[in-house]
Amino acid sequence: MALFSKERVQPPATATGEARAYLDKGSKIMGKLFFEGPARIDGQVDGEISANDVLVIGESAVVTAKLNAVLVVIAGRFSGDIIAGKRVEIRPTAKVLGNVTTPVLVVHGGALFEGHCTMNPEAKEDLKVTPTVAKQERVVLHTASAVNKPS
Repeated sequence: MALFSKERVQPPATATGEARAYLDKGSKIMGKLFFEGPARIDGQVDGEISANDVLVIGESAVVTAKLNAVLVVIAGRFSGDIIAGKRVEIRPTAKVLGNVTTPVLVVHGGALFEGHCTMNPEAKEDLKVTPTVAKQERVVLHTASAVNKPS
């Protein structure tokens, strides 16, 4: 985004609306960034990023950072650790190297993700799994096969 241009350059929309903060292609930043509202990065960032809303890392972005946000959408290159409160979405054009901690992870076909993922099921109470059901089914199947055997 040109700050001194007569023309107003509009950044691409985020997943949930317009970005209030935008780092255009050609921007290079090193250090700590904090975004209060929706933000989009299409440039190069090296450091730490915190966002209290949606953070979109565009196709042309190259980000090496420790990232902490509510919702993250990645379409470019990202290297580092991600902690997201609600969701991480890795689009088909993305290359993500690092660890992800989030309750919901979406990886689209064609995307590259190398790292570890930790999902926090306690954030979603409806994701409780009880292994006793599987054991009961095995017992029922085993009993049924024993009964159906010819004598």
